[in-house]
Amino acid sequence: MRFFGIDSYEHLVETIDKIYEKITNSEDEISDFENEVLFSIMDIVDESVKKQFDERRERVKDHLTTQGHGYVNFYGDKLPDGCNICLHGTGFQSVGASSTCNLRCDFCYYDGIHNEGWKIQDNHYLINDKLVNLDELKIHADKQIDETEGVAWVYEEPFMKIEKHYEPIKYLHGYGVYQWMYTNGTLCTKENIDKLAEAGLDELRFDLASTNCSDKVLTMMEYAVTKFHSVGIESPMIPEYLESFINKKDRIIKSGIDFINCAEVHYATNNKRRINKELNQLYAFRRKYTSPVYSRHLTYDLIELAISENWKSKGITVHDCSNSTKAFRGIQRDIVFGYTSYGDEDSLPPIWYVNIVKDYPELFQNCYD
Repeated sequence: MRFFGIDSYEHLVETIDKIYEKITNSEDEISDFENEVLFSIMDIVDESVKKQFDERRERVKDHLTTQGHGYVNFYGDKLPDGCNICLHGTGFQSVGASSTCNLRCDFCYYDGIHNEGWKIQDNHYLINDKLVNLDELKIHADKQIDETEGVAWVYEEPFMKIEKHYEPIKYLHGYGVYQWMYTNGTLCTKENIDKLAEAGLDELRFDLASTNCSDKVLTMMEYAVTKFHSVGIESPMIPEYLESFINKKDRIIKSGIDFINCAEVHYATNNKRRINKELNQLYAFRRKYTSPVYSRHLTYDLIELAISENWKSKGITVHDCSNSTKAFRGIQRDIVFGYTSYGDEDSLPPIWYVNIVKDYPELFQNCYD
């Protein structure tokens, strides 16, 4: 990786200072050359971080199942059915029925959206950024059921509007569509879990990071295990969550769950609070998803713990649900060779570039014309 038009580290520092001043104090647009300097900084950091992650994976590679030329990795016998459909299936759809949440987690990339007037009305569902009513949802299902392998009930907190889910889940279940749902678990009750199971929901995923593994949520997760085909955890890997997980590890492992999905934290403009706290720990994977470097390291900390305690023998899969996994999914979903739908806005603040260059000069040696 090289900087074209930059002949030394000192020249790079001078250039990045000028770019930052222009971005923050001037209405002038940055030039193509300056934009390429920013991209090159992102790429160099990304390559350095990739080497770190490759080293972590190499340490445990004999215990992992690896797919997609290293882009998908998990410890255990198999991926959850929902993950298999998401990553490898040809007919996966996300559906939302709620645009509100009862929690405000500073890692959530939906945070702030509901404050901008984004709302799903009580008689509508969100599919592919389009609002449809229940009858229209059924019409879409009737027409495209042969192409629909699975449906994920997502966005905000589904249990805020859980009564809206029973009928469409039952309808799709009648066609044999595999369905899974994400929840923070705080609004779960035995009654609404029973109704979801009766409607035909196959898989329920609990975000334990939202409550730092609260006992109330763990109780609901243990109950859900008795009702659904598959139950597991899907949580962003942040230090507070891993600490609370380890404190309650024995209960969690004994709960009967099938999987633990370790999501690499994704930062966007909606969760700037955490971005600002962790500024110098960020990287932009393939110039797309912005994440803290530590997040995937925490995933491999958990995988190493699972290997040492042989969680596989208890039927638990630990999935490295990383940025590379999302990139793999983006490629899999597209039929045009060389194109991928994977991507997101760049949420790296301008000061990140200045700090990275000045705080980690060793990353930018031997990169000049």
